[in-house]
Amino acid sequence: MVSNLDGRTTNTIVKLRVTGDGAVQSNLLPLEDFDGL
Repeated sequence: MVSNLDGRTTNTIVKLRVTGDGAVQSNLLPLEDFDGL
């Protein structure tokens, strides 16, 4: 995985954990970005 995408995904995961809202996940990033997880 590209380090740039990796950093972006990590930042989003942190935000998702803070909000705790599953619906926010699909709004922040397309499903393709979570494919590597």
